[in-house]
Amino acid sequence: MGLMHHVGQLEYNAGFGAGEFLANRGITKAICVNHAIGVSVVEERCDGFQAAIEKEGIEYWGQVYVEDNKRQEYIEDVESLVANKTGTSEGDWEGIGILAAGGPQHIPVIALQARHKKSVIGAFDTSSDLYEAVDIGIKEFGIDQQPYLQGYMPVMLLTH
Repeated sequence: MGLMHHVGQLEYNAGFGAGEFLANRGITKAICVNHAIGVSVVEERCDGFQAAIEKEGIEYWGQVYVEDNKRQEYIEDVESLVANKTGTSEGDWEGIGILAAGGPQHIPVIALQARHKKSVIGAFDTSSDLYEAVDIGIKEFGIDQQPYLQGYMPVMLLTH
């Protein structure tokens, strides 16, 4: 980046870490759900995720693009991809890892996992819904970039 300091999350690296984490959970296929088409932050998360998945020799089924306010379409689009890839109307969800690339996806991905309990879910950004889902075992993890510290740290760096 050419900067003396960078206060923030390196999105590609975070996506790569998410891919490694899900790979260690035994997934055999992976999907990244992108709620913000064309937004570089989300694209970088999915790119890093894809790189880690492919490095581990896991089949990457690509990105599913769903606008963040389309909760029912979210479920339908992911289910449709799985059905197309597995060749069955119900789809075989065994070993499918799904990365929800942003906070607006927490509620629909929780609903998706409730319908397909064999899937393994991880997410970016945090919310009370995410914390509850991790506590009860619906989601494996959530990546929090600490936005409070991102606002605080630049001021500290400028004044010290």
